[in-house]
Amino acid sequence: MKLFVSVIKGVPQAFLNYRRKSTVGWSIHNVLCDFTGGVFSVLQLLVDCAVTNDWGGINGNALKFYLGLFSIAFDLLFMIQHFVLYPTSATAVTPSKWTK
Repeated sequence: MKLFVSVIKGVPQAFLNYRRKSTVGWSIHNVLCDFTGGVFSVLQLLVDCAVTNDWGGINGNALKFYLGLFSIAFDLLFMIQHFVLYPTSATAVTPSKWTK
């Protein structure tokens, strides 16, 4: 269920960013933290398998492996959208009704 939720929450955000050609309105810091967590999760699984010399651990904990990979993939997509595809709109200051 967690893998399913992770996938279905990433697709609408990526599509919304694409449609608006902007990443204004959400924080890239959360994406960077999620990316770091995904990388460390997959690395921990790979290191555990390497230390025990039992690569079946990836199949034994496939959910953790695929959850980390999907997290990394969506985070890379969001980072590309934020820093490469729409960089000027991501840093632009939007006018507020409170400014005069």
